[in-house]
Amino acid sequence: MLKRGLLNAQGKYLLARLGHLDYLAITDAGFNIPEGVEVVDLAVKPNLPDLMTVLDLVMKEIEIEKIYLCEPIKQYAPEFLKEYEKRFPPEKIVFIPDVDGSAFRAKVKECKGAIRTGQYWLHCPNVVIQAGCTYVEKSYEE
Repeated sequence: MLKRGLLNAQGKYLLARLGHLDYLAITDAGFNIPEGVEVVDLAVKPNLPDLMTVLDLVMKEIEIEKIYLCEPIKQYAPEFLKEYEKRFPPEKIVFIPDVDGSAFRAKVKECKGAIRTGQYWLHCPNVVIQAGCTYVEKSYEE
């Protein structure tokens, strides 16, 4: 039985299948996840679980090379941006210029899967994660 990290079996399975450069979205409860993208729905009730808690669990499970945020987060959700900036250095944060949300939705269409949280928020808290690589030189046994 699992005792730490993400306990949801479907979510754990999705994370285990991510390879280097694969994308994963973590979204609020109302985000319209495109058809064809696998969804792990963790939403229980408004703000449970919240997006940052789920992000923190995912960060314990996988290596993250970059994150993609919708540029309007700067205007509409600066408190979420501060939370992302606490977790990631500036060189790992990529902003997607977006007026109507279509560019961010296009990025989500490229995702191997999406984790839907219970986060209730009006604008822009969603994130797309690019999986990193955990290989280190000479990490194999000779």
